[in-house]
Amino acid sequence: MMSASRFQRPVSGPRGRVFLAAGVASVLVVLPILAARHLPLLDAPAHEARLAVLRDLLIAGNGSPFYAPGSFLLPNIAFDAIGLGLVRFVGPETAGRMFFGLTLVLTLWGILALNRVATGRWSLVPLVSALLLYNLISTLGFFSYAFGLALVPWALAARLRLERSPPLAGFLLGAAFGVILLFCHAFAFGVYAAVSAGFGLAALVGRRISFAGALARALEIVLPMGLFLVMSMGSEGQVHYLPHFFQVKLVGVIESITCGSMTGDIALVAGVMAFVLLAAARSRVRLAPAFAPGLAALFALYLALPFELGSAANVDKRMPIAIALVALASLDVHIRRGAASFWLTGLVVAALLVKQGALAVLWRTFDPVIDAAVASLEVLPAGSVIMRSECHPEASTILSLYRKWQPPMTHVAALASFDDTRFVASNWAIPGQQPITIKPPYQDYNRLQAAFKSSTCTADEYRAQLASIRILAETEGAAATEAPPLYFFLIRPPAPNMLVPDADLVSAGRDFELYAVRKP
Repeated sequence: MMSASRFQRPVSGPRGRVFLAAGVASVLVVLPILAARHLPLLDAPAHEARLAVLRDLLIAGNGSPFYAPGSFLLPNIAFDAIGLGLVRFVGPETAGRMFFGLTLVLTLWGILALNRVATGRWSLVPLVSALLLYNLISTLGFFSYAFGLALVPWALAARLRLERSPPLAGFLLGAAFGVILLFCHAFAFGVYAAVSAGFGLAALVGRRISFAGALARALEIVLPMGLFLVMSMGSEGQVHYLPHFFQVKLVGVIESITCGSMTGDIALVAGVMAFVLLAAARSRVRLAPAFAPGLAALFALYLALPFELGSAANVDKRMPIAIALVALASLDVHIRRGAASFWLTGLVVAALLVKQGALAVLWRTFDPVIDAAVASLEVLPAGSVIMRSECHPEASTILSLYRKWQPPMTHVAALASFDDTRFVASNWAIPGQQPITIKPPYQDYNRLQAAFKSSTCTADEYRAQLASIRILAETEGAAATEAPPLYFFLIRPPAPNMLVPDADLVSAGRDFELYAVRKP
């Protein structure tokens, strides 16, 4: 049997050394955000545009020609609530950058803190989570969920520390954590509830709490669940599982870790492999027993969740990263001394450097493309309505699979609506999900936009969409005193002049064409 003296803690040690390494990792984590002018996260511009509307409605009191205030009693408002504080001092896009950077750093340090509580010592092992922070869900721009997930390890660490506290204190604080996470995002609350309940089950099995204590732990979720039930969630009830269930779930795990950069993903795989080899061949590894039931519950939740739920897609793919982060926080790792351990640790660090550097360089190259598209939209007259259609070309190689999303342009038109003088029909104001609603004169444009296919790549399809826009324009124009100017924004059309001569081409650039459907 291997002597304990042969093991060291080179990936653990005094708090100062761990904090220094965490500080360096934090700088690397925010490097891509600092390198680029725009956050090339798919949904980010639409969220930032909604923040601009909320600022005008609730802070400046200017009102909006397109939107009315809605309810904040929603399980998805972390970005809206915190962003409202930020936009008092900075613009919506800067607020988005600050919020995303804060989310990443909070996640990193939260995993570090949870591991400290779980294992009883400070360790550098949780910093491996820095490799995972740029993943499918973060790069899709799911701001509120990502922030809620960042708070989960802090709440779990506090809940673990409360196990020896009076039951009433644990119950009240546990329920409070659930309510806070519910307002951040319902899925973040679900992750917390599953792992916290697992802590209670492990404590009951280990006879650290009585059956009555376990029942009190279970009742902690009653208040947030009751609050969830009284929230207005809208009327959409779509549930959609993809065919080939187990194959899709396996591929979903792989897809969930992608950061949108092929170089970055290769670095991630190399870093993860080095860490696994280090843990398997050069370490003594123990899983904190309290985490086993919660991790099993999260895995079951991943299998149970559909791909689409209501208006949300990629629902199940939110779970694998949550599972990986919680698992990292639960590991107590002691590494054996030797050159192999040193070099494997160095490979993990090098992988993080390469991944973050690759993302920083890639994101910076997106700025000119995004700037050109936004500049073409910002000259449109006040009151304009902007419809859009996007093409996702078939990817025949791995490289083309990455390039078809570079940069993500789905919501780039939102960057031209921060002054709230143009209505971008694809911007979100979904009842039960966002705290604004669309005024009646513009709801039909929003509904038509939602009816468009997620990918349109042929001239005939573009013309059919153009025809439906014109029919709506004629109907709206006949009912309105003054019909608004109307434009059709094509993203990544497969060939130039896709709608010439059916519509007037206003401007074009790399990855976009802008057509006038109804001029002022």
